Amino acid sequence: MMDHGSGFMRLEAQRAKQISSQRGPSRRARGCVLALMATLVTSLVPVGRARAQSPESLDRSALEHFHNLEVDAARTAIDRAIAAGQNLPAAVRARLLVHRGVIALAGQGNRAQANDDFVAAITLDSTATVDSDLSTPEVQSAFDLARTRVARGATVTAAPVVRPATPATPAAPTTPATPVAQPVVVASVPADAPPEPTITGRIVGDACGATSECGDGLVCDAGICTPPGDDVFVEPTTPTRFFFQFGYGFGGGLARPNMRADTPVAYDQMNKPSAWNGSVNGPYAPPGYTEAQWQNVQLATYGGYVAPGAPGSTGVINASSGCDVDPGEYCVRVQKAGFLPTGGLHIAFGYWITSRIGASMEWRVQTHAGVGTMARLMGSARVHYRITRERLTGLNIDAFVGVGVGQIQLHPKQGHYQGPDLCESGSVAVGERCDSSSNATPSGAYLQHGAEVQRPFIQTGPVSAQLGANINYQFTRSVGAFARPTAYVLVPDFSVAFELTLGGQVAF
Repeated sequence: MMDHGSGFMRLEAQRAKQISSQRGPSRRARGCVLALMATLVTSLVPVGRARAQSPESLDRSALEHFHNLEVDAARTAIDRAIAAGQNLPAAVRARLLVHRGVIALAGQGNRAQANDDFVAAITLDSTATVDSDLSTPEVQSAFDLARTRVARGATVTAAPVVRPATPATPAAPTTPATPVAQPVVVASVPADAPPEPTITGRIVGDACGATSECGDGLVCDAGICTPPGDDVFVEPTTPTRFFFQFGYGFGGGLARPNMRADTPVAYDQMNKPSAWNGSVNGPYAPPGYTEAQWQNVQLATYGGYVAPGAPGSTGVINASSGCDVDPGEYCVRVQKAGFLPTGGLHIAFGYWITSRIGASMEWRVQTHAGVGTMARLMGSARVHYRITRERLTGLNIDAFVGVGVGQIQLHPKQGHYQGPDLCESGSVAVGERCDSSSNATPSGAYLQHGAEVQRPFIQTGPVSAQLGANINYQFTRSVGAFARPTAYVLVPDFSVAFELTLGGQVAF
């Protein structure tokens, strides 16, 4: 029994040892798997963090901050993206520089930094552009200027130095970013380029508001001090302030019925006898004329006038109740209301008080006018506002308002005399003259068929309100040409007129 029991116990011990030997390797395997997983997780954390800090992700983060108006955070992220992307392809680095230029200009008002970034980007990639969702007129203008500068020979071989911006308002404190060393701009100039001028004042690339702020030989273009183009003449001096203009205006004024004539009518029925009784003797006609002939003479002489009074009243001069003028004055017959041509010489002298605000005096001399107070002359005083930025050469546009004293007289056509040829002794045959032996009268009294009916001028104003614009192009600092459309409203003798003046300008 004991031997049998001992054998059983030995068998159980061997089975237990076998089971134990089978379980041992499984536990060791599980331990190895857990260790491997821990190592893998530990290695993945830096990889994820590295991906989160890649130039591309930092660029996306910068643009997201910029669109959310978080300008400081956007600037920090894009600076880190540029620093981390030094080994990226040129096109990618150029895009990062463009984005920083946009943030610097549109977000921080730092024109100098934007100019450096745009020049560096275009130098790296000539096809670089501003994304449509980031472009504004100001940004695009600065980018185009940078492209022009690169085309003129300005290049960079590395990312530009970060220039601090002057904030418009105090910003909330933020956690300072890790300082990133930036390489210095290295400008290269073509070997055949002319030597740089000696600069006194702001230098190339500095922000400016006017050319006078830049150094000698530089102009303020799109807010940046830059050398002028080879095709532009710019003197190293302050902008011009005085201007003198001389030109001729072409235009038209509104004529309508019952407007005042420029002068009374010297209406005389050829010394009609004081004892003449029209009801007994009939209508008066001078000796040698029939009544019909005399009516023709009167129509040709006074047919362009309208008298105040009831329509249809007797007399050669027609009457109109709409003719509201003083006794002894007349209105002008206007067959069809509308604009009549007019024109005159224009002489102006002005002064720019600031780069935007100016004032001028102008004199208009009408080349064809009648009589009356200031019939040919109009004097005007105007205030100007410059729409474009101030330029020594090139296009300048300003708008103005003003007041004037004087007339723009109008001259409506009155048609032609349709009666027979007449002289003081009556009618004559075709081809026969009034001073022939059969008539023996002066040829000065001859009235020819088809002659133009006398045309009185219309009186306007003499006070006017004016609105217009000067479109001026300066070929050099001193010499230019201009086109000036102007609208006039004249009272109390109401009319409106428009005129386009073309001429030359001298600035100094």
